[in-house]
Amino acid sequence: MRTIRLILSLLALGLAGATTQAQSPRQLIAQLGLDTRADDSRQWTRQREAEVNVALQLRRLILERPADPGLTETDAYGRTPLMEAAINGYADVVEALLTDAGVRARVDDSDRFGATAWALSQSARPVTLIACHPQMYARERLPLLRPYAQRIAYFRDGSGTRFERIARQLLDAGARADMAAARTAWLAQCPGADAALRQGLAAGGDLYGALSTHTYERLEQFMRSMADASARLPFAPRPGPMLAGTGTQDAWQQRWPKALLPRADAPPPADPRDAVPCSRMDKPELPAVNWTGDATFRMVVEFQAGMATVADIRLVSGNMEPRAQAFFQALLLRMLASYDCAGDHIIEQELRFKIQ
Repeated sequence: MRTIRLILSLLALGLAGATTQAQSPRQLIAQLGLDTRADDSRQWTRQREAEVNVALQLRRLILERPADPGLTETDAYGRTPLMEAAINGYADVVEALLTDAGVRARVDDSDRFGATAWALSQSARPVTLIACHPQMYARERLPLLRPYAQRIAYFRDGSGTRFERIARQLLDAGARADMAAARTAWLAQCPGADAALRQGLAAGGDLYGALSTHTYERLEQFMRSMADASARLPFAPRPGPMLAGTGTQDAWQQRWPKALLPRADAPPPADPRDAVPCSRMDKPELPAVNWTGDATFRMVVEFQAGMATVADIRLVSGNMEPRAQAFFQALLLRMLASYDCAGDHIIEQELRFKIQ
């Protein structure tokens, strides 16, 4: 009889500490990413009600405690709640936050990449995510791509897009529209974007328009390529370019862990689970596999609005043929798609499989 064991170790947790205030603006907005996930109804009623509810809570806070410090506190990215709402497309939340004089006074604050709330609204991140992370255009990465492709519809309504509404709200509140700075900030955050797109943006033009056009064209191409294939992951997909245990890391991983993962000499929390910003972390379900041995994988995963967006998965120990590596990578991607990690995080995780 074959025995399968999984040993899971959390190596480092980006943005590990949660805010101490139980219902801080940042926490409300972070949770909203999970509450507005796509579901099978395609009606978006529940998701919009969740956003309206957060906006109402913020308005109540502003009435009771105007200029509350939580309304303008920054996270490890240097982003205020207004910036978080703007980059995630929460137009009702942006409108609510701008009723506070303290928030309006800092409407042109910038994050660590030099992006203001207005610049972040031009990136329309949930809609144009794949322009920043083109490595998501791969069949074996469907578990991470599908939730974002489904969620795009949430950000459109009869009058245009939520990001256009946010941009207007910010301008009405006195924000400065600096398209050149917006392009520069986006390029700094997306070092792995297609060279042609980066060159086009560097030459000038409208950021939102360029990213939207690029994303929809690539999505259409990808869906056409999938038309004759099952949307389900194959049992043993071909190994992709991110499977090798050695070799050059992609530009995304070169930048982000250096910028945002905790220092190696930082003291660990007393209980690693206390530092995990995740309310759900399922273990992978292991079917029968034609492989025995001991192998350890390391994952560096970026979460945006609570969901895994892109992951670098590498075999760090153990002898495993490429076909088996590809199978385990697909398994881990399906596992990551189930994680609920409210907010924006970089998480490094190590998993050891021992199959006898």
